[in-house]
Amino acid sequence: IGEQRFRLVSFNLQALRQIRIAFFFVTRIGDYGGRRTKIGDCPWASKASDRRAEPLTPSELNLVQTILTHAYPNSNYNLTFQYVGLPDKPTFLSWLSNHFTTKIPQRRDFTIARINHQIHELIVDFSNHSIISNQIYNGHGFPLLTFDEQIAAKALTLAYAPFVASVSKRRLKINEVVCGSFTVGWYGETRINKKVVKVMCFYFLLRWDC
Repeated sequence: IGEQRFRLVSFNLQALRQIRIAFFFVTRIGDYGGRRTKIGDCPWASKASDRRAEPLTPSELNLVQTILTHAYPNSNYNLTFQYVGLPDKPTFLSWLSNHFTTKIPQRRDFTIARINHQIHELIVDFSNHSIISNQIYNGHGFPLLTFDEQIAAKALTLAYAPFVASVSKRRLKINEVVCGSFTVGWYGETRINKKVVKVMCFYFLLRWDC
């Protein structure tokens, strides 16, 4: 049994080594038209190498932040990022269905940002590093809470004098209070631009059962 197991492991390692070599060969070098070329030179790889529908890269995310903070500097604007991703793809899908006669669309970014208590929907064009669309959202609802907003809501609650007095009155320690923030739903009332957060706090209590 031990010898069979050893042979099986040796076979698996050898097969894995062959797969890795084959994968490296396919991804690095292609054989097209009787000559060895880079795989990106092959015409059938044009769609695969195009990045219009791929997720944003870290450098592109940093570029979006740079462009928006330059357009809305923190000294004059209260800017928070709520969502950064790709825009809807009807233009790109239309190009895929008829890419021989239409020009390939530019790679762009769709960002939801809150600027001075207003929700902005922006589109950034990476080809010229500029904002090509900026629409203010006036519908109901707000974007999800950011991590910084949750921290700020918790800090404000733990520093609120009536809340601190209520905890002390019960002979509890404020540093053992744990708070969580939640968004407030919309139930048909008149829209307000203020983003309201509900904070629920719990007391961290250890209980030892003998």
